[in-house]
Amino acid sequence: MFSVNKLPKRTLLSVLIAGLGMSGVSSLQAEENERASAMEEVIVSARKMDESLQDVPLAISVLGGAMLENLRLDDVNDVLIRVPGVGFGQPFKSYTPIAIRGASTQDDNIGVDPNVAVFVDGVYIGGTTAVEFDLFDLERVEVLKGPQGTLFGRNTNGGVIHYVTKDPTDEFRAATTLTLGNHGRVEAAGSISGALTDTTFASFSAKTRNTSGYQENLVTGNTLGQEKISSARGKLRFTGTEDLDVVLAADYSVDDSFGIPRDFVGGIPDLTEGPKTTSLNKSMQDLDGLYERASWGTSLKIAYETDIGTFHSLTAYRKHDNEMHDFDFDAVNGRTSDGSDTTEGFPFQATLLDSFSQEFRLDWEVNDTVNGTTGVYYLDENQYREEHLAASGVPGSVYYDGDKPRDILTQDVDTTSIALFTDVRINFTDAFTLSLGARLSKDEKDGTTECRQVGRFFCADVYSTDYDASWTEPSYRVVADYQFSEDIMGYVSYAKGYKSGGFSNAAAGDGPLEVVAPLLATPYNPEFSDSYELGFRMQFLDNSLTFNPTLFHVEYTDIQFLYLAGDHFISGNIGGGENTGIEFDLNYDITDNFNLWVGYAYSDSEYTEGSLYGADIIGNQLQLTPEHSLNMGFSYEHELENGKALVFSGDMVQKSRQYDDAMNAEDASTEFKDLFNLRMAYQPSDKVEVSLWVNNLLDKRNAVGTNSDPFFDGLVLSQDEIDAGERGLWVSHTPPRTFGATLTWEY
Repeated sequence: MFSVNKLPKRTLLSVLIAGLGMSGVSSLQAEENERASAMEEVIVSARKMDESLQDVPLAISVLGGAMLENLRLDDVNDVLIRVPGVGFGQPFKSYTPIAIRGASTQDDNIGVDPNVAVFVDGVYIGGTTAVEFDLFDLERVEVLKGPQGTLFGRNTNGGVIHYVTKDPTDEFRAATTLTLGNHGRVEAAGSISGALTDTTFASFSAKTRNTSGYQENLVTGNTLGQEKISSARGKLRFTGTEDLDVVLAADYSVDDSFGIPRDFVGGIPDLTEGPKTTSLNKSMQDLDGLYERASWGTSLKIAYETDIGTFHSLTAYRKHDNEMHDFDFDAVNGRTSDGSDTTEGFPFQATLLDSFSQEFRLDWEVNDTVNGTTGVYYLDENQYREEHLAASGVPGSVYYDGDKPRDILTQDVDTTSIALFTDVRINFTDAFTLSLGARLSKDEKDGTTECRQVGRFFCADVYSTDYDASWTEPSYRVVADYQFSEDIMGYVSYAKGYKSGGFSNAAAGDGPLEVVAPLLATPYNPEFSDSYELGFRMQFLDNSLTFNPTLFHVEYTDIQFLYLAGDHFISGNIGGGENTGIEFDLNYDITDNFNLWVGYAYSDSEYTEGSLYGADIIGNQLQLTPEHSLNMGFSYEHELENGKALVFSGDMVQKSRQYDDAMNAEDASTEFKDLFNLRMAYQPSDKVEVSLWVNNLLDKRNAVGTNSDPFFDGLVLSQDEIDAGERGLWVSHTPPRTFGATLTWEY
């Protein structure tokens, strides 16, 4: 169990081993080729304008580009695990539920909006299927906590994760890296940027990563967890006049990874045949699984200075094509009686997402006293999904009733969202500012669910059901901040959050069509939040020490949830909840060469009303919301007599128990504990660096996605096993220890 009292001893041990941390969750934004102080001013765009982090009256954690690369942060999970107050799960790449301050979405049906919105350079990434992607050539990652709907897109009840990529500049820069590591890792990345003319600049970056996997499938003999990922991004920037700045960007990524690691950690069913194992490095799946994922997008960003203010236009189009093949959901070697099909798995799941968004806004100023941002936002999004599910059951199991064909279900949902927004800042004095933000959003969804073939789980009958609904709701934010001194600012705020309603899309379970159709066509309500904050932005010791604490309280109503109602899985509203806590980020430049940082969050969360599966959930901890979460570390640079340098860095992560379900079942939960990541680098010159690194030093395997349900139990367990208290529990775990060497050249 997580113990705050034990943390200082563990931290001291880590310090003696190698030195932890690189830059800090809330302060590093140096370029990779700079070994500068982590206390340089951090610029963020949380209020749609570039400003110092210490001037922003919002709770923000920032991870700089150097930290992302030096600590081997490859994907979204590596970021989420390091931010205090953030919980997440990932049973597979196509589904990554994220929670900030207790606001999460545990439903991967299309048309369901996440509570935590993901943006890349201001562009909204919709759905839960497209947020898992490779990280490269990033300027920083901003994690904004609490409702952000007045300025950022839509559906930001819990917060925003904003990835900011590097823009081309007039200064030429180039870099390339080569990494070799265990589990067959071969990784290469490169970037180049510079001026084409006096007014035109360009950049291009690319990254590829290949690994040979880490989990042996005893049934097929293949190795699961193999990665084959490539990504590229190009930008063209034009500054024709002093008043005009235009950035055209395009990106593309492809993921053809093989093998989906899964572990069956419940009572191993007696009915299943073939190899059995309890080792996390081995599995007994009858399907290996593989991905065929591709994403691309383009955006045009225009900023133009006028007599009445700065006009901004952001036009974007994104497309995501996700296919998952042969996913063994129950993670056991169970076949139908004729051996032709798995007992429970997705032989095929495809999700397509197309989205177009347009934002116009004007940054204006009346005088030195009043300024603000006013704009309009439009989103047109289509999501399509086709799923083939085999759920026949092992002979002798509770639900086995003979081999049945696969369910084939398709869903098609169109979402249109338009919003008017404004954020006004009134400077009553040089020290006191009042900010008033408002947004009026109209969301409309219409779709069709079709059951094309009846099997064991999804479909009650062959049918096609249409549905549509719309919601119009306001969001608000009021912030008062006061500059007590040059180095201390405090603020209080209230924000009203909103997440649009939707439809179940898939009312799984046997039953007559006259029962299923109304479940599909009946919309569930929007989810709302009321968030209160008291925060400070403080610097001491000639700005060498930064301390940013925040107290918060948030109340949720009409929480949306995917749950079992009778014989049917549906999406709906299950009740309310609240969360009260404290967060802080601390950075300390002890010397020019020695930097310490700590990030911590405490959450006291609970459901205040509601029930699931006929059981009361009042008093249970909000899902994916650990009570304690901490990450900390430091970096140390030692200069050698010959002008060369050694750099030691790393970090540590601790998060107490989080639950994957509102029922708070212990076996459907996880703790992130004793995660140590270390790095030692030798810099023979300003342009070359050779580093040795290890992630997950202690080889801790933490659960990042669990599934346990009476229906799935009945597919592989007999009635006697269930009566004896056996449960099926299928878990995805974090990868084992990885280590390697990286060669970096920069110009």
